[in-house]
Amino acid sequence: MREGLANINVLNVLTVLGVLLLAFFYACNADNKGSDSELRCVEPLPGARAELCDDINDLDFAFPADISDPNGVEVQKQYDCLSWLTFIALNWPAEKGCRGVPDRDAPFTKSGGPRVWETYKAIFEIFQSQNPFWDPSDQKWNDSPQAIECSGMANGKKITHRTTKAPIGQNVENEFLEALSTGFGTLTDQAGNLLRYEVRLNRDIYEFIIDNGYAITGNYSYNGPITSEGLFLPDNTTGFTGQGTMEIKAAWKVLTEQDDPKRYYTSEAVIFDPESSTPCSEATLGLVGLHITHKNFNAPQWVWATFEHVDNVPPLGSNGDGRQYTLFSESCAAAEPDNCWSFQQPIASEEFRCCSNLELNPRVFPMQTDDTPGTPNQATRLNPLRDSGLNAKFQKILADAGSPFQYYVLVGSEYPEGGRDPENSSKIRTRPCKPIGAVRVPPVSENCYTQIPGDLRNTSMETYMASFGEGTEHFSSDSCLNCHGAVGANFSFIWLDAMTNIVPLK
Repeated sequence: MREGLANINVLNVLTVLGVLLLAFFYACNADNKGSDSELRCVEPLPGARAELCDDINDLDFAFPADISDPNGVEVQKQYDCLSWLTFIALNWPAEKGCRGVPDRDAPFTKSGGPRVWETYKAIFEIFQSQNPFWDPSDQKWNDSPQAIECSGMANGKKITHRTTKAPIGQNVENEFLEALSTGFGTLTDQAGNLLRYEVRLNRDIYEFIIDNGYAITGNYSYNGPITSEGLFLPDNTTGFTGQGTMEIKAAWKVLTEQDDPKRYYTSEAVIFDPESSTPCSEATLGLVGLHITHKNFNAPQWVWATFEHVDNVPPLGSNGDGRQYTLFSESCAAAEPDNCWSFQQPIASEEFRCCSNLELNPRVFPMQTDDTPGTPNQATRLNPLRDSGLNAKFQKILADAGSPFQYYVLVGSEYPEGGRDPENSSKIRTRPCKPIGAVRVPPVSENCYTQIPGDLRNTSMETYMASFGEGTEHFSSDSCLNCHGAVGANFSFIWLDAMTNIVPLK
């Protein structure tokens, strides 16, 4: 008995020493970066690997680093579990004064203040491609965001940017041009307001970019860093925090009197519109979509998880149920013409504005102005939700906690099957076996990975990623992994964003 107790005591001591050493290591790393000297600003170590979520009954701020068994059973469910656990961790209340760090003492339902992902770096903080002398090498992760347009009245609020004319360019920063189409189109909700978007990067990719000089103007192009060594963004085994590279893309709607704010995660924001007589205006935004892209060892081509608000559009196959939806009109569904498929661009007619999943603004109808609301888009779901049955489980956990996140669903998680060579795990496969969608490369039969599922579409961010089959049949025509794999820099578009979506500093 004493021997057993002695062994337990030794294990306890070793465990405590291990934790202290890890804390010291992270604290030293933080000090070396110059501004994260307090232990509270150290990111928590990644939690247990995601399994099937069968034994999950509460909420946790720890990020799962990876799935547990990529060669086991129910791999899709493992990735869906990973997606839900990551969604919870990202939406944990952030530690005040620390970027990318959860408030460990706060409940998930704490109101006020940003969530963890909202404290990640925005692209304009890292890149200023219009400035030939820009060099952020001395920048620190925990530095406050630099001043931009509207910062003077924001007082800590989120700032979103848009323009009422130019489809892409300065002061836009991907914040209303994210409803995927040939030219990245705008999306107008049923109240006539444009959806807004933002992109955020976690610390693992940030430190990698800064350490390698990949944000210095002149060191990169539209296609990524200018390097002869190839680009390999860090995963959970090589990243600064052990989380792996994460890029977050969020879609927001302006809440009106017709919306119930208790059904949304909300953020008080300042909207920048250079064409307006009041270029900086305040609004309450409600989250309607969240993309989470996460690079880990078992998915070197990344995991692509996407979430939506349940009030975006009705379920697949429904023409409405009397409820109010953000991107869908029941009366418009009843009036949809029979020949929407017969033209590639809609025409300026009230009849044809009810064609679903077609870009209307600004190609056909004018975009909104201060006094005139935009023409609402009609969006529909083209695929069933692919959540491995986990949506109901997590919605109940969130409902029991009294959180508005109970009104969000996992649309799906896309992952690469066979992303690494089974005979040599250090060899990463770079081509899809069966590419789909508009960006095509020839199919191959070996040394390739399979995209599962083959298509994935968020109605708030890839509204126009749709094609027609025979007759008027509409189907989802592409996926995150396919598009980013074909033209991204190691599956990332951030250097393209840096070159084309510029937010100058004040």
